[in-house]
Amino acid sequence: MGKGGSLSGGVLRKILLSYAYVGIWIFLSFTVFVFKKYILDRKLYGWPYPISLTLIHMSFCSAHAFLLINYDICLF
Repeated sequence: MGKGGSLSGGVLRKILLSYAYVGIWIFLSFTVFVFKKYILDRKLYGWPYPISLTLIHMSFCSAHAFLLINYDICLF
């Protein structure tokens, strides 16, 4: 904390980025949930293999996490 109990610009920026990342994560998790519900519903799309859908999802998540960690990619 700086003088008078206020936050410095760098700390405030990191806090806001953390909240932005959490917000993006929640939004993307929700969209994946709704998309999987659509894909697995027999009346709408009827994907018959829920385990393979989860495998595909986790493969993409792993690949993106690998890229973000090893190549220091930042969204903001």
